[in-house]
Amino acid sequence: MNMGHLALLYLGIAVLAVGCATFVGGLVYLISLIFSEPAIIRNEIGARALMYVYDNLPLRR
Repeated sequence: MNMGHLALLYLGIAVLAVGCATFVGGLVYLISLIFSEPAIIRNEIGARALMYVYDNLPLRR
């Protein structure tokens, strides 16, 4: 493998890592926003769905 191909490989890995980190960071931000601001959920169905998910999280309380 020559240096040009190796550089493209490293560039692709870096872009993939940044994309994954951005996606995971966005999910964490969205979840933290939902749990810190319960007024975002305006209807009863949304509140019930969120509480169902929250109650079934595999976290120790």
